[in-house]
Amino acid sequence: MFALVYGVTLMAAIISWDGIDGPCSDCHSQSLLLSIPVAGPWAANFSAPPDERVSTWFVAAWSGIEAASLAMIIVGAIGHDVPLEPLPATPTKVSLVPLLTPQGGTLSLRMRW
Repeated sequence: MFALVYGVTLMAAIISWDGIDGPCSDCHSQSLLLSIPVAGPWAANFSAPPDERVSTWFVAAWSGIEAASLAMIIVGAIGHDVPLEPLPATPTKVSLVPLLTPQGGTLSLRMRW
């Protein structure tokens, strides 16, 4: 999820590097700010001129998705210990059982846990 959302953000930063409609004075700085994960969209939006700003709810939602997916990556990378179940007191019994089918007969394994 993070790769998708942050990939779109980086693509927008690359496209806006030289200006979408033509040369601009602060395109490089906004593109660099946009490439920062989570806080970048906020910084780029507030450094833009007031008539070019995106609505705050969109920036908040976009940064929120980036933050949530980044948190999932961090929690997943840290991992957690899974306790092992204790071994049963009695050993597992395995036996061979005949299995008859219309095509022929075979043997199968039967186990009790």
